Amino acid sequence: MYYTSIAVDGSGDPVISYRDGTNLALKFAICDISASVNGNCDQTVDWRTVTVDGVGEENMGYWTSISVDANGDPVISYYDWTNGHLKFAICDLSESTNGNCDQTSDWSTVTVDAEGQVGWETSIAVDGNGDPLISYYDNTNDDLKFAICDLSESTNGNCDQTGDWSTETVDSAGVVGTDGSIAVGASGEPVISYHDGTNLDLRFATGSAVPSPTPTPTPTPTPTPTPTPTPMPTLTPIPPVGGMAGVPVDGSGSPARAADGSGSSDPPYAAIAGGIAAALLLVGAGGWYVRRRWVR
Repeated sequence: MYYTSIAVDGSGDPVISYRDGTNLALKFAICDISASVNGNCDQTVDWRTVTVDGVGEENMGYWTSISVDANGDPVISYYDWTNGHLKFAICDLSESTNGNCDQTSDWSTVTVDAEGQVGWETSIAVDGNGDPLISYYDNTNDDLKFAICDLSESTNGNCDQTGDWSTETVDSAGVVGTDGSIAVGASGEPVISYHDGTNLDLRFATGSAVPSPTPTPTPTPTPTPTPTPTPMPTLTPIPPVGGMAGVPVDGSGSPARAADGSGSSDPPYAAIAGGIAAALLLVGAGGWYVRRRWVR
């Protein structure tokens, strides 16, 4: 067994990737702690193993590296020696046959980078968005390279299509990139340590943080303005027309007697009554007119 790598899944169970040198295959092992004999996976019977990739004459599993994504699923990077390519494998625990990824059919595999002979010295990590990141050596160009898959935008939601992956050269200054190891910094940026074969130095690379998805803000409804009531108009009283205003009164407040041409001091009651009635009619008509216009 070669190129072992270990991680812990979402259930707290240890998971291991490794190369089976006898069968030239990538393999995977898992122990369910809750079902292990002593509760610590220290018995061979506690472990389940499965071939992930490697059928017939294919030569798989070099430089394996394992991690766990945001869903608690194991993810593995490794080198396909037969084709000279970087590959990736993932198992969806929630859909695996026995719930522990111990069947070959539980796994999906994909070629990540096929530009020349690429994929030695792989290392895998998962960033703050749950996206797998891989550092590796491009043995055609002697460069350090980097690959990333955005799970949220991948075709099947598990990065099992080559088109789901983006790759780039990180360092090409001489012979660089072997013995690489990748991790994620406190701010979400990928960081890589690796060997500079030209100068025999240890080197370090850091990238920009991969931004987390920004949720679309829920629009705040614009409150409907409360209508301002139209102020009631100030009504100017209409002065009476005629009526008592044209009738003289005596000291007691009674209508004064007036002398007519005959010398009589009796008031012309018919004329006064007619004048009052006309005045009341005009006042009444004037008041309703204003109010009716205001109501409209």
